Amino acid sequence: VNYAFVSNMVTDTPLSVKNTNHENTVPTSVNTLPVNKITTPTKIKKTSNVVLIISCLNILGAVILLAKLLTSLLAMQRLISRVKHIYKGNTNMVYTTTEVPHSSFFNYIFINQCTTSNADLQKIIYHEMQHYEKLHTIDVLLCEVLKVIFWFNPLVYYYKRSVQEVHEFEVDDEMTKLYAPHTYAELLVQVATHHGYSLINTFSTSPLKTRLMMLFNPKTYAFKKLSFLLIVPVVATLLMAYGNISSTTIAVQASTKLPITLYIDAGYGGKDEGAINKNTIKESTLTLQLAVLLKTEAEAAGYKVVLSRDNDTSYLGLQHRLIHCKSSQANILLSLQASNNADVTKNGIEYYVNNNPTSAVIGNAITNKMQNLKGIKVKPVPSKCKEGTFILTTNIPSVLLELGCLSNVNDVAFITNSAMQKLMVKYIVDGLQQYSK
Repeated sequence: VNYAFVSNMVTDTPLSVKNTNHENTVPTSVNTLPVNKITTPTKIKKTSNVVLIISCLNILGAVILLAKLLTSLLAMQRLISRVKHIYKGNTNMVYTTTEVPHSSFFNYIFINQCTTSNADLQKIIYHEMQHYEKLHTIDVLLCEVLKVIFWFNPLVYYYKRSVQEVHEFEVDDEMTKLYAPHTYAELLVQVATHHGYSLINTFSTSPLKTRLMMLFNPKTYAFKKLSFLLIVPVVATLLMAYGNISSTTIAVQASTKLPITLYIDAGYGGKDEGAINKNTIKESTLTLQLAVLLKTEAEAAGYKVVLSRDNDTSYLGLQHRLIHCKSSQANILLSLQASNNADVTKNGIEYYVNNNPTSAVIGNAITNKMQNLKGIKVKPVPSKCKEGTFILTTNIPSVLLELGCLSNVNDVAFITNSAMQKLMVKYIVDGLQQYSK
């Protein structure tokens, strides 16, 4: 036997020597793996089971909330289909009894006829129209979708509640531009209610106390300033990204700019004749004459024009005029009126503006041109607008022109003269064109 060969084999190759009875195996030279490095599949299996359970619970919660959302949408559809509703402008007025409170869902405005007097309905309708105009229903639906996806996160429920509160604060602010805060607050308390519909914007929702405090607190704009600072880097990035647009492209865009739509409100009309002087000259008739002339002059200058009325028999209340104006998609509102005063010496043309900053620019441009009129005084600065004036109900640039005083003899002679009327509307259009430049 070659013992050197056997020795090398024993040294180089581990061997296992077994006893003769084959009951136990005794290693003589075995390279064994450490026990603590062996991976156990049991732990992996347990972890996978936990992840699977959590995923199933997440999907189950999302399915339940999605079913609830779809059920709410179907409930709204059934409610709308089975109750009386009247189409007005772009909105549907849905009249209910005790099923839902005053509320809105997209362009459907729900009016509960059993809880409020007719005197307050105009305020409530205007309130709900603000929700519709500001697309608040879309915000609520997006919050509901977020709840479906992130139902396990408590912040999403707080977020929805905060969004709805901001909606009410925003609309309340619009309401106080038209109505006195204490009057509106009384109405909020009167119709305070709770409801079972999660997708609608109601006229009065909790917390009512916070809304009342917001009505009478001085308004601050700190958050708006902060928002502006946050937008600055975004705007800067966009300017850098599109800074290489050529002047040729800009010129093409300018040449294809859509025409301005002008909404001309001929004050009063129908059963409301406005001011009447001693010679029975009616303000409603005078404003209609001037509105028709202004329409012709403005259209000749390239403006698209919509009149609030084209005859002296139709009457549109404040709310209907607002709906008509918004449905026209006007860019500028001009309201024509005439004043009347116990002091017969008061005379001249005055103008008023709403809270849109552009309104003052337009009003100034128009009255600067009208300074060329000979025979009537033109006030160069805007007068303070009274609460409830039509132009305060809209956010678009709006100017109210009082084109003379019916209680003043000289003003009446001027504004009823056909030649002077044509000259007035010419200067109004000239002012608009000056602003458009």
